[in-house]
Amino acid sequence: MPTPTAHENDWFFSMMSFFKPLSLCLILFLAPIGSARAQDAIAIAPDGNVSIPGTLSVGTIDNDALNKIAEALTWYVFAPNVYDAFVQVTDNPQLLHDNEFMIMRNRGMRRLHFSSWNGGMRLVTEPYMTGDRSNLLGGSVWVYKTWDPNSQTCDSGKAFHYYYKYANGEVANVTGNGCQAETMIYARKYVFR
Repeated sequence: MPTPTAHENDWFFSMMSFFKPLSLCLILFLAPIGSARAQDAIAIAPDGNVSIPGTLSVGTIDNDALNKIAEALTWYVFAPNVYDAFVQVTDNPQLLHDNEFMIMRNRGMRRLHFSSWNGGMRLVTEPYMTGDRSNLLGGSVWVYKTWDPNSQTCDSGKAFHYYYKYANGEVANVTGNGCQAETMIYARKYVFR
């Protein structure tokens, strides 16, 4: 490719010197317009209130769809304790198909799974790291009206608690807290079924 001559370079630089001021004028003229539009964006007040100026259009989403989305994003108190959660899902098994569950326990949010087998119910956390002296994968399990003799020993309002751990390729119940009322159980609607 041939090298440009001094004359060709002069033409290029003279064109650049013509467009530089024009570009600068356009930028200075359009900048206030762009910033004015940016200032119309969402405002968040110190008290947490959010305001959106102008008209907000959502297309064809109706209030029912928006409410379902809000329900799926919001955890609510499902039961004041484990025992009451067992009672609710035993009385209305459809709740298990419509909701996911969790408990705040051992300094974290723990997903919960209800299961039944040969009578009674179990409520199990997803595994998490446990142990004060050793790091083992495990979690909590509560039993309610099962064949486990311990599940029959609890007074009304309480469920029997075990810890479970994975060790040596097996899952085993280990010590637990016995009959406990425990804490609140949260639920939220499934987005997809």
